[in-house]
Amino acid sequence: MKRFSITVMCIALSAILAHAQKAQNDTDEQLKARNAPGVFIFSASAFGPDKNGDSHFTIEVGNIGTKTIAAIEWEYYRSGERQSHYAGVEKFHNDKLKLRPEQRAKLTQPVHRYSDDFVKGFNLNSVRIISVEFADGSSWQRPADTK
Repeated sequence: MKRFSITVMCIALSAILAHAQKAQNDTDEQLKARNAPGVFIFSASAFGPDKNGDSHFTIEVGNIGTKTIAAIEWEYYRSGERQSHYAGVEKFHNDKLKLRPEQRAKLTQPVHRYSDDFVKGFNLNSVRIISVEFADGSSWQRPADTK
């Protein structure tokens, strides 16, 4: 019985700490800047370069809406470099998706011959959804950045 009580207390403490950490790391503004209506980015990772000097960026997205997602356009930008005319921005388009509500998918894209610094900067706070196309023909587009 004592072991059970300790286990329950550890689980409760872990849940409280995880919630506190998420609140610290992701403000509502950061979540809004990264995600889109019906789409949530759960993780971002990069690996490479491989023997050809190419790296790969992966984001895990989830359909948290009610419509099936057919395509997602997303971008990686280096801190302070969201305008596409900067060299620090890379855009990706994943089409032919059939991401149903409550499903997740990992979207991986090759990035050709970028510096180690560019790859190391890839993380959850450096990606955002640009547009979403739904299977019913409707779409969402992120408004243009204002200066």
